[in-house]
Amino acid sequence: MKNVLAIGAHPDDVEFGCAGTLAKHVHDGDKVTIVHMTCSDSMNIYHEIVDTKELRKSEAESAAKIIGADLIILDFLDQLVPFDRESIFAIERLLKELQIDTIYSHWNGDAHQDHINTLKTVFAAGRYVDSIFLFEQVPYPRVGKIFSEVNYYVDVSEYYLLKEQSLIAHKSQVVGRYANKILTGMRSLAEFRGSQCNCKYAEAFEAVKQIIR
Repeated sequence: MKNVLAIGAHPDDVEFGCAGTLAKHVHDGDKVTIVHMTCSDSMNIYHEIVDTKELRKSEAESAAKIIGADLIILDFLDQLVPFDRESIFAIERLLKELQIDTIYSHWNGDAHQDHINTLKTVFAAGRYVDSIFLFEQVPYPRVGKIFSEVNYYVDVSEYYLLKEQSLIAHKSQVVGRYANKILTGMRSLAEFRGSQCNCKYAEAFEAVKQIIR
């Protein structure tokens, strides 16, 4: 049995990136925990609250339940996730307490500062973890480098509907002018990755570390 930790900056990041793979882990009998670095009030550029922390927490709990994962929410602030001793120690404590051997987190071509600092934190805290995989950023209106380091695929054909359901649980995020683009983009990416490994739907990762014991 594997002890899996999926770490995202915000509620919904993990579901976008690897919910199908996490559902497969659960099905295989592995222990899966999702960690959100932040679940605070979300503000726009005018400092107006657009989503409350209570709403985001409720959505995150629903999504984790759909996947079958445990959920841990840390208390860093949205748009201000740090890469420092506090963030590293917070993740390192979880890795030790949960005896984690497999991590999934953000890829290194992302442009969001919270995603970047979450990944840096994972690299620093996860130095003793056997396996670290970086998930793709689902197509979304954001500038970033093209994901070119894919070297690990997971067939999630049997779990793709669970992935969509876990995303739709984040109702505050799957709304407005980008709603259809988000769902269509996620499905298109899964189909594209599936075509690369001869299955219907797949999730792709960069495997930055793998130790076989």
